This record gives sequence, C-alpha cells and structure tokens, in this order.
Amino acid sequence: MRRLSHRLVTVIFICATVIWLWSTSTPVSRPKSAAWTVAAKILDILDTAVDDHVRSAMSPSVQVEESFSTRLLEQRDAATQELLQCFSGLSQSGSCSLSYSAIDTTSASPVLPSIVPPSDDTQIRNVSRSRIKPISCLCSSLAGNRLTMVGGDHVYRFHDLLLDHQKRSEGKRFPCLGKEFCTHHHLCLRATRNNLVLKEELMRYIRSPSVEELVRTGSSLVNYILSDTLLTLPDPEAPEYSVPYIHAFSGVRSRETYWLASARKSDILILGRGPFSAPPSTYTGNWSFLSDVPSYTGNVHVKIPSFGSSIPKPLQIVDAAIYATLSVFHPEIQHTLDALRANECFNRKKKVIWLVSQPRLPGNGRGQTNAFLRAYLPPSRQGESSPGDAKGVLLPHLAVLLTDERLEDPWTLYYNVQVYLQDRLLRQVLPRFGAHLLQLESFVEAGLDVAGPQLQYYRGSHT
Repeated sequence: MRRLSHRLVTVIFICATVIWLWSTSTPVSRPKSAAWTVAAKILDILDTAVDDHVRSAMSPSVQVEESFSTRLLEQRDAATQELLQCFSGLSQSGSCSLSYSAIDTTSASPVLPSIVPPSDDTQIRNVSRSRIKPISCLCSSLAGNRLTMVGGDHVYRFHDLLLDHQKRSEGKRFPCLGKEFCTHHHLCLRATRNNLVLKEELMRYIRSPSVEELVRTGSSLVNYILSDTLLTLPDPEAPEYSVPYIHAFSGVRSRETYWLASARKSDILILGRGPFSAPPSTYTGNWSFLSDVPSYTGNVHVKIPSFGSSIPKPLQIVDAAIYATLSVFHPEIQHTLDALRANECFNRKKKVIWLVSQPRLPGNGRGQTNAFLRAYLPPSRQGESSPGDAKGVLLPHLAVLLTDERLEDPWTLYYNVQVYLQDRLLRQVLPRFGAHLLQLESFVEAGLDVAGPQLQYYRGSHT
C-alpha cells in the first residue's frame, strides 16, 4: 500500500512539473484552425485574382498563337526537361548524377546551399590529377551550347550555384568579376590529348570560343547579364543602360544592361525577375502608399490586432502585392516577352527558361526565423510541400499573422505574396510563348535582417 502511495505521489509530482513548465514557457504555438481557414481563403483570392486577370488580358490573337507555342513546347520537351532536371538538381546536394566529380557534394545544406566556392586547394588538385570519367548530366545537356542568364540578384545566385557545381565537378576554378562585369565562363571542357585542362586553366581568352569549338570540345559557354527588370529597349546606347535610374513604381534604383543581342545569339536563355521592393519610405515607418492601393481582400472579415498606426495590417500588404503583380509586373514582363518574340528568340532551336524567385523565410534577427521553421516548416516528406514552395511558406506565414503575431517584417510578407502570385501568373503566361518555368524548391531566400553570415548572403536587394 505504501509502495502504491509513493508511486501515486511521484506521478502527481511529475504531472505538476510538466504542467508548470508548459504554462511558464512561451513556445511558438500553431495558429488556430480559424486562422488557417482564413489564410487558405486569402490564397484562393490570390488564385482567382490572377486567373481573372490573365483571362481578361488574353486577346484573340494570343489565343491563336497559343496553339503554336504548345506544339513548340511538345516538340522540344524531352531535351528541355532533361536540362531542367539537371538545373533543379543544382539546389539539392547529390540529386544530379555527377559521374566525374571526385568531391562529395552531400555536405551542402539541403535548405540553404552554400554558393560561395570552397577554397580547398587540395581537393582541386586531387580532381585535376584523377582520371577523367564520363560527363555529368548537366554537361551532357549543355554540350555545344551557349547559355546566357539575364536578371537580378536571384539569377546571379543561380549563376554562382552553377559555377560552384562545376568547380567541384571539373576540379577547376571559374572566377567571375561580379554581376556587373561578368564576361563568360567556359564550362565542361574535358581533358583530351589535344585539349588539356591544365593548359586551359593557364590561358585567358582574348575572344570567346566559337560555336564550332564548343561543339568539337563538347563544352559550353556561360555568361550572366545584370538586368533587374529585364528592360528591352532596342537602342544599346539608351541612357537607361548607362545612367542609374529610379523605377517609377517601386522608387528603387534599377540596374540595367543591354542584353537583347546576347539573347539572340544564345542557345539557352535563362531569364528571371524578382518581386518589387516596398518603397524606401517604408523603412522609416511611412506606409502611406498603401492608401492608394485598391482592395482585393475586402470580403475577408477577420479581427486582426492593431499594434500601432506605423505598422500595416497583413491584408493591406496582400492587397499591395496583388496590385504590384497584376498592374505593373505583368504588363512589364509581357513587354519583355513581346520584345523577345520580335527578336526571334522563341524558335525550335532556342530553349527559353524562366527562373522563378524563391520565398523568403520571415525573420527579424532575434530568432524568429528558427522558431518559424521548427513550428511550421518541418522537414519535407512525400506529399508535403518543401520550404522552397511559395505556398508552403506563405500559407503558415499568413496564418500566424492572422492570430496575435505582431507584423514585424512586412517587407518579407510583401515579397512572398508577390512570389506566389508571380509563380501562378507565369505558369499561365509563359507556355503561350513556348517558354519553360524553372523552380528550385530547395533554394530558399532568407528574410530581411536574418542573423548569421550564410543567411545574410542570400539577402540582396531586389526591384
């Protein structure tokens, strides 16, 4: 009897301790089911807004051209899909078969892969001295082709990711002078009796290799061109290409370079344009531009706590993102695509790929990002969305803000809503031009002011 009484006292003590710890701790709780319902309703509003906008923007001539573009996609689907798979594999360690790489790539982070080239000279020398093995899937797809990448920061990060992959794969460095001065990179140049890799490393090109040389060596020429908004003015001497100017909508400086000539010469063209940044005045607490934005979420009735006049409400940010995407982003990319068509860039020989932006993880530099990841973004399993999926990040982000969370990072919400809208918009617009969509689901950008040197590298400005 005494033993039973002692066990009962022990159980009661343990339960009391657990209850006390639970009540005194402040874990990140999951949003209430009502908040998830409202968040899902907001996503439905975003989907409907894009669908209605695209439907109303379609002209009869576009509908006629769509059948040709669809046939164009079908004809080159096999080769392009293989290339897209290899590109997607760059953001996932070991997902692309690197059959002649002697360096283990599984050490890269599955969420935030390091795109800063490693400086282990020993590994480089070991690969250079090893026997050359069959080419990788990426080099097989790029052989004999000229690849041009055009866009802002997220496209340049992909450029860095590609070079880092090839550095580990080929065992040689591919130095770049930076996003504003990138010339070209000669990739997949394998060692043969008449073409030694070591000799190749010591020489600097006076001119880029010809198409015939690329085909003969099975190599590829890659270059990046900085263009935040994919500006397509026909005159290379236009002042927008030489004098910094402020984008009329965002109020942020836009960095542009003439790129149409390179696009015409390329065999593979990768384009990308990021979401708009909030106006500079918002970083001093002035969100007055929201008063001029039409309401798209007016039928969403939810009681959201007010934290002061200087902090915007989440639904206001959502409305602003919808307006920016449909009223500014879509017309401008439509102009870009029309210019590419006028320059005969959509044909059976050229692969045009659009690299979509990735969502940013909300964070304020005080541990919020890590708590957000632990609570709402568990490691993806089969049937679950990955952290790189715009919906997988945006849905819990909205659900949290619709409860009692203070909106301390409205800029990331503004960014992520645009990412989601752009993805849905481009999936409907690009096929009409015969272009493909590339999404790197493991490549996630960090939110503003996230602590840590690796996360800060992914921050970057955007237009």
